[in-house]
Amino acid sequence: MKCLKLLACILISIFFFSCTGRKERIKKIWEIEETIDYHNFSDDDKTKLDFVIDSFISEQKRNSSEWNSGFLQQCMLFKHMYIEKFLTKEEYLKECIKVYERYKPIEDKISLQTCGYAVCLYYSGEKERSLDIFTRILESDCKDNFEYESAYEGVMIICTKLLGKDIGSVKEYSLFDEIYPSEEDEIIEISVGW
Repeated sequence: MKCLKLLACILISIFFFSCTGRKERIKKIWEIEETIDYHNFSDDDKTKLDFVIDSFISEQKRNSSEWNSGFLQQCMLFKHMYIEKFLTKEEYLKECIKVYERYKPIEDKISLQTCGYAVCLYYSGEKERSLDIFTRILESDCKDNFEYESAYEGVMIICTKLLGKDIGSVKEYSLFDEIYPSEEDEIIEISVGW
C-alpha cells in the first residue's frame, strides 16, 4: 500500500513539473489540497498534505526571490489549516516563520513580508527580535517598496501599535481607525502571509 502511495506521489510530481507555468502548477497543487479532509484526517490525507507542502517548497526553490513563488501559497495553506483548527495559532505562526526565513528578500528590503515576519515573531514570543524589525521598518524610508499606499500605511500603523510608539505620525492614515484598535487575531489576519 505504501509503495502505491509513493508511486502515486512520484507520478503526480512528474505531471506537475511537466506543466510549463508556475500558475498552472500552483493551481494543480491547490486542487489536491482541496481534497484533504482536515476533520477526518487519514493516511491518504497526510500523503496529500506532505505532497502539497513539498510542492510549494519546490516552487520556492525555483524562484526564491518572488513571494508568489510558493511562499505566499504555503502561508495561505497554514492559515487554512489554522482556520480548520488543524493547527494551533502557535503552530501556524511557527510554520509561517519558517516560510518567511526561507524567503531571501526579507533581509534585503522592507516590505509587507517584513512586517508579516515580525508579527509572527511577536505573537510567538520572540518579542526582542520582532521589536528590532518593527523599529527598522519605522526608521526606514521604505514607502517606495510597497505597491499600494494602503499596504504601506497598514504596516506603519501595525509597527507603531506593537512598539507602543506615539500615534501622531500614523493617526491621519486612512486605515488608522480600522487597524489601530485591532486585537491580536485581527493583526495576525491583516499581516501574516500576504
